Amino acid sequence: MVKVLVKWQGQKYEVDTDTAPTGEDFKAILFSLTGVSPERQKVLVKGGQLKDDTDMTKLGLQENQTLMMIGSVGELPKAPAQPIKFVEDMSENEVAQALSIPAGLTNLGNTCYMNATLQCLKAIPELKSALDENASGMGQTDARANLVSSMKNLFKQLNESGEGVPPFVFLQFLRQVYPRFAEQDSQHGGYRQQDAEEFWNEMLTTLDQVLKKKDSSESTVVERHMSGRMVTTWECAEAPDEPPTVRQEMFRKLNCHIDKSVNY
Repeated sequence: MVKVLVKWQGQKYEVDTDTAPTGEDFKAILFSLTGVSPERQKVLVKGGQLKDDTDMTKLGLQENQTLMMIGSVGELPKAPAQPIKFVEDMSENEVAQALSIPAGLTNLGNTCYMNATLQCLKAIPELKSALDENASGMGQTDARANLVSSMKNLFKQLNESGEGVPPFVFLQFLRQVYPRFAEQDSQHGGYRQQDAEEFWNEMLTTLDQVLKKKDSSESTVVERHMSGRMVTTWECAEAPDEPPTVRQEMFRKLNCHIDKSVNY
């Protein structure tokens, strides 16, 4: 595990090169740290400027070596729409998208809890519609909004890819917003195993906050499709004429207690 320091505008950022096997992945992580989009980055390494297809393992980087990055935060002009392509002109990823072949997520070291939960969230069409309506992109001051935007981009990558997709950028933002998912295993090394339910709860809370429309009383996609309502009614048996007391509570999970007597 080699960690390097990237200097940009008087600040230094620590990057673990093991999670960035290529120059493109390295730039994506820098984007999550600095807000400078990969297209605007110029990372200076030995021999010149870092390219997207550069194999980071072949650069001979040393522990705590300092690299220089040049670039400014700002939105680039949108690329023109892609021309219509025939099947014979498509790449493997484009064919996979056209045939709706689902792609998987690469395990980045004890991230199975995250990958499985993300695939469940991706399967909810109402959530996809809500993410598509959310026009905000990454590079915002609100880290939670960046996390939701990176989820939207990750789902798009999964739809367009026929191969496994490494969720580097999403994982980086997740660990910024919820540092406990970045806890290290001091005994065995690497990152600790985490609980899928905890990740699910944190993501629902984040989605509910970020996707809520300002100055609107409309319920969010989390409230409509990923929550329930428990209605409890109290009646006094000794005073049947008294009106009942009704209480309503929202919930996002139903506990199912399974013990050793359950064998089916």
